Amino acid sequence: AYGEDESSAIGQKQGSTKTSAANDATDVQEMSVPFGNGTSIDVVLTNSSAAAVKKGLVASSGKKATTPQVTEKPLDNGVKYRVVVYDDLGNYVTEKTYNYGGEAAAEGIVLDAGKTYNFIAYSTNSTSTVPTINSQSTLSSATLNNISGDLMYFASKLKLSSGVNNLNVVLKHRFSQITTTLAMDANMTGAITKLENAVFKPSHSSANFQLSDEALTYNGLNDAGVFAQFPALGIGLRTVVSTPSLLIHPATSTGTLKLGSLTIDGETRSNLTIPNVKINP
Repeated sequence: AYGEDESSAIGQKQGSTKTSAANDATDVQEMSVPFGNGTSIDVVLTNSSAAAVKKGLVASSGKKATTPQVTEKPLDNGVKYRVVVYDDLGNYVTEKTYNYGGEAAAEGIVLDAGKTYNFIAYSTNSTSTVPTINSQSTLSSATLNNISGDLMYFASKLKLSSGVNNLNVVLKHRFSQITTTLAMDANMTGAITKLENAVFKPSHSSANFQLSDEALTYNGLNDAGVFAQFPALGIGLRTVVSTPSLLIHPATSTGTLKLGSLTIDGETRSNLTIPNVKINP
């Protein structure tokens, strides 16, 4: 899981984002999974990896550290996010949708100096859409329903002064992302030539999110699981890194990654299961 941080000005939105997430370097879980012909695969599950952090992604497994490490990462240009304003009593005031990178050309949000407001910002990391709030008239009733994308959220209360007021917005990821890396040991020959149907379980199809207390209600399980997407192997690669797999599930330490078919140096194994994957929302 990783978080994004966005500093924005009310009036003229400006942003830089921060990716948060990794856990303590000592937070490592190791195991050995039999592969065949007397060989085995050494599995390392960790909340942080150097390769992942460089890409703004953080593997999620193992114990949660008390003080997460933070690295900066901007949103991609064009990602939509919405800022919603409630008054001090929780009544809806106004909202505005922004495209990251295009804030300078957008009109600002005009509010009354001296008053205190509740500010909500959220996104699903999409360039095409941002969810609509259900029952938005009051903060206590407002929800985001059936969210299946990369939900990010921020809430803060601020008393405004005259002029431009800045929000230090931290868009926090509320679901889990796991990046999977397969790397061959330097002493091994050959390459990874086949890697098919890599699936994480469990995961729900979507969740509902309560704006007032940030509570998540999970909807039905995704029986198919969540695929780990790897690049094309060509004639073979010695290291492959997946795109992040988005898992929507409460915290658990009993997740699994099942590899439907894996061929390394000419040796093939089917239905290889890696157990005890920890999912941290």
